[in-house]
Parts: sequence; C-alpha cells; structure tokens
Amino acid sequence: MSAERPGVAELAARHQSAAVIAAGEKWPSGGLRFAVEDLVGSGAILSHMDQAAMSPEARAAVEALQKVSEDLLTCLLECDSGRELVGMGFTEDVSIASEHDVSEIVPILRNDAFTSF
Repeated sequence: MSAERPGVAELAARHQSAAVIAAGEKWPSGGLRFAVEDLVGSGAILSHMDQAAMSPEARAAVEALQKVSEDLLTCLLECDSGRELVGMGFTEDVSIASEHDVSEIVPILRNDAFTSF
C-alpha cells in the first residue's frame, strides 16, 4: 500500500472508481438513523480521491470530514452512536475510530466476517 494514502483509499484509487456509501443504521423501530460516523468515514476515504470526478454527495462527505477533522474525537463521542458506545463502556473504541489516516489494513467482508485484504 502507498505511504500517501491509507489502505482503503489506496485500494479504491487503484481501481480508479469506488462506491462509498454512508449507510447509517436502523433504529430498533426499523426506521433509518443517520450516522455521522458513516458520513465522515466516507469523507476520509473520498478525501484521497479525485474530487473533480465526485458526485455532490461525495464532495459533501469530504467537506463534512474537513469541518470536524480538527476535533474528530469530540464529534464521534457526541454523536448518537458515540454516546451509546460510551454508555456501554466502549469509549476507547470511539477514540480508536477517531484516528484518521493511520491504517493500511483493508477490511473485507467474507462469509459474514471481516478479514484483511
């Protein structure tokens, strides 16, 4: 992988095309729940891509990341999912998730489990 890009962004750049989906999650009632962590996570990947070729939605994700990047940890701790995780004792997990551009690992979902690419 490249020293210039973290793993997922490098893999996407190699393919010169990627679909990055900030999917959100479901409320227990079945309704959709916006997930800011998905939006800024998408922005983190997309920030390494050619922005001239991006959709408005992709550019918005990059801009969302840029807006919160100086205090990403606070953003993630204060969002709905972050507050839930802190309440369950997973503050350290949220802290690790706030580390930006630090991993060359590419998680791949195979047979209902994530493996390294």
